[in-house]
Amino acid sequence: LAQIGGWERDRTRRRLAAMADDENTRDLTDERFQATMAAVRKHFEHEDFEKALPLCMKASEVRPDCAVVRRCRVFALLSLSRWADALKACDKLACVEESFAFERAYCFYRLNQFPEALKALGSSNDNEEGGRKDRLEAQIKYRMGDYAACAQMYERLYNDDPEDTGLLVNALASRISGDQPHKAIAAMAGKEEIFEASYELCFNLACAYIDEGRLEDAEAKLQDAKKICVAELLEGEEDEE
Repeated sequence: LAQIGGWERDRTRRRLAAMADDENTRDLTDERFQATMAAVRKHFEHEDFEKALPLCMKASEVRPDCAVVRRCRVFALLSLSRWADALKACDKLACVEESFAFERAYCFYRLNQFPEALKALGSSNDNEEGGRKDRLEAQIKYRMGDYAACAQMYERLYNDDPEDTGLLVNALASRISGDQPHKAIAAMAGKEEIFEASYELCFNLACAYIDEGRLEDAEAKLQDAKKICVAELLEGEEDEE
């Protein structure tokens, strides 16, 4: 859901870029509107959402029915972590075709209103690539303490996208939080090669070993995690130079 910035930014940028060629928006010749949206695009590119938000409001006054403007405003509020305000904006748009169900669910989640988040997510017809709806549902279940269901969702997501080791990290964390360290260990069987690229996996597996009383194995994995962290820090310093 930290992906929120990534997934929503990409979709909003695509819509902004498409405006000039969209048959439905070619009649938007108002110079003030076009200049305002150009400024919004610029601020989004520089991730200056504080400046973008009032411009989104200004554009909305000129073209209140423009779907791009509606999404830009919601996106700016989300990027500023103004969850309550973003939720209010989504609720006001509930009557339009684009109901922002996923965004409403995310706002509820960030406001720690988990049952409401699940309910809102259930009404979402989101089909974005990457399974963001399933990822959010898994995270909500984790926060609600439904660790077994959360782990199962992350394991399924990882099977669908084995390149994303973060999904496996979350699956292990869910198994350990749910007092199932043996299942966390079993999930890593035959996956030794991916430990080299993820200190999180090493750390989580070490936690599982500790819960199982396998302290020597845990110490070994903690040392592996330390080596990966040191290597990443050194690499970062070289890049800065």
